[in-house]
Amino acid sequence: GLEFAGENGACRALFDPVQFERILANLIVNARDAMPDGGEIGVSVRPTSLSEDGHDAISLIVLEVRDSGAGMDEATKARLFEPYFTTKPKGKGTGLGLAIVAQIVERSGGFVHVESERGSGTTMRVFLPQIAGATA
Repeated sequence: GLEFAGENGACRALFDPVQFERILANLIVNARDAMPDGGEIGVSVRPTSLSEDGHDAISLIVLEVRDSGAGMDEATKARLFEPYFTTKPKGKGTGLGLAIVAQIVERSGGFVHVESERGSGTTMRVFLPQIAGATA
């Protein structure tokens, strides 16, 4: 499992630390590549909860990677997690990084959410199930 220390104490997720490292590396590399002229990348982890249609809230951990890069249009966002889809020049990317991220996260019971607009950067949020009662 993983343990994250934050402002609200520790939170834990049942997740392979090696896979988490792979996810984080992919998200940071994509953020860096979105800023060829430089910029800022922010990374945070925090607990949150989510409820739908009156169901009990589920506890989640959110890994957030933000960049101040070029952002994406709707057509690019729609294809972002497709295997072999890339906006990088030939030979600069396989188009597998985000497809792998989505697959790992979904297998772990989580999901990925993307916010991005052309010229306004991108925020990638990875939501992972928190171990019940695992905040300190």
